[in-house]
Amino acid sequence: MGVNGLLHWIRKSHPTALKSFPKRWASPEIKGKRIAIDATLLTTRYHFAITEGPLRGKGALVGWYNLLSLMRAHDVQPVAIWDRPGVRAWKAAEARRRLNTRLVASARRQHEDERQERLTDLREGLSALQALSEEEQEVIRLGWSRGRYTNDPASTVPSTATLPPPKSTHTPSLHTHAPEEVEDTAEEAIERISSMEDTLRTLVGRYRASLPSPTIRDARGGIDDVVEHIVELEKLSESLDVAAERATLDHAERRSTRQAARDYVDDRLGELLPPGEFSETRRQTELTLEEGRIIEEFMRPKSVEAEGAASEETQAGSSSAEVEAPVKPETPSIPAEVSSLPILAGYLDAAEPLDRLDALIEAAPPVRDIYDRALFVPTADTHADCRDLLARLGVPILMAEPPYEAEGLATSLALAGVVDWVGSEDSDVIPLGGPLLKNLSLARQPLIALPPSDLLSIISLTRAQLIDFCILLGNDACPRIPGVGAVAGYKQIVKHGSIEAILEHEKKVRDKVPDMQEYMELVRGARTVFGDLPPISEEVKAELTVTFEGMKGQELDLEGVERWMEERHGIRFVNPDEGYVSDAAA
Repeated sequence: MGVNGLLHWIRKSHPTALKSFPKRWASPEIKGKRIAIDATLLTTRYHFAITEGPLRGKGALVGWYNLLSLMRAHDVQPVAIWDRPGVRAWKAAEARRRLNTRLVASARRQHEDERQERLTDLREGLSALQALSEEEQEVIRLGWSRGRYTNDPASTVPSTATLPPPKSTHTPSLHTHAPEEVEDTAEEAIERISSMEDTLRTLVGRYRASLPSPTIRDARGGIDDVVEHIVELEKLSESLDVAAERATLDHAERRSTRQAARDYVDDRLGELLPPGEFSETRRQTELTLEEGRIIEEFMRPKSVEAEGAASEETQAGSSSAEVEAPVKPETPSIPAEVSSLPILAGYLDAAEPLDRLDALIEAAPPVRDIYDRALFVPTADTHADCRDLLARLGVPILMAEPPYEAEGLATSLALAGVVDWVGSEDSDVIPLGGPLLKNLSLARQPLIALPPSDLLSIISLTRAQLIDFCILLGNDACPRIPGVGAVAGYKQIVKHGSIEAILEHEKKVRDKVPDMQEYMELVRGARTVFGDLPPISEEVKAELTVTFEGMKGQELDLEGVERWMEERHGIRFVNPDEGYVSDAAA
């Protein structure tokens, strides 16, 4: 998450604090330097870079190999730092938010899986209805207009008085049956209509059951009990991950054990969120509305007389339990702008409902993929594979022990003079006091650097004031005070000097804090996070210094790395010297 809006504010209000290096690793200020990289975050960034195709799930390996190839070409020596799994109490709120997001994404993905299956069955059912004779279709649609197919499955079948007369051998059949069936009895027509009614009743029932409740609870609250249970499942999964890593299992066995733990957690995710306890997104809502419109328009009686008769019968105030309004998309209140969503543009006005249904079936999977990608997170195996790759490329690896994190350890290395830059996309490096180097994962963008001493002199704050300013903006350790953004927060810090003084003298700000005691506890925790850096032993300093010296001109077994990538991960290299990787091997 980083510090909310910090870099945007610096870029807009104090752009001279940022240094841009368009030549990236070839820039004189970067070439030949030592960089401590937040490897946990960078692995995640690379992982999400490839979410489709044969390299799905291999983006982190591809990204790391390309990055290290380019760094090696310009004599840049990296050290990669991962977060060791463990309890970091100050990140509890952020962890809950991530779990909440994952829980809702899982429910929405399941919602789309069910939609795809339902739409396929609906297409089959409506096609079967269309294959009946026009007379039989009209009888069924008339029954629809009277609400027959939204009632209990035992509802009465149409009487023979509503059916067309039996066809004789001299009357051409309008329905699709074998040529030898030259005559139908009324009883056979009733059986077909009754069977079609049952099918429609089921299809409509499934659609209505899929509609989220108009009184759903907000996705960010109201499911705390579920989130707490998921936390326990996550701990179980993590413990299994650790056990698999420590056990004397081969690579395939470790992956299998970890996958079993993840599958268990993901299965429970789908079970623990009750139906209707999540909100549809605007895209999902438009799909739901269109599905209801298609059903209603396809089932509307063709004959004006039939529609008129049904309307008159309804207006007459019939008290029959069978008479209901036709199905309508009973979705929650929808913003007016939802109808202009581009996802369905181009076929909402199509003449034929079945054509629109086909288009809807094509439009639904991309929506499902949105939530699939949200759940497509790097696993413990992803990180382990990347560490394996880096070790084969001669890159030193450190683990940040709880309660510290990788960017904190990287900052300690920089302040101790072991490295020149902290490579991270996370703005937490700024209040930590590290020399930030970002855009590592954006190969076509300039590298951006922010030396902390330059920033402090430009904005005229002490480091303690900078930390309080970053806490006001909101971060992993402490949420933002509502309504206090970067501009207002900076003015308040300049005027009062600390969060305590702001809350004492600014009643409008103080009134926005719901629980002062809880908030100040979070503030003190955040100050500890940004002010208490992990110690660096002399042994670690000496060892890294020797390793960095050895990396200069180091000869690596690139053919062996290439072979390992292809044999274990199915990634074939085109030109390893230039850091380019092709599609996965067939």
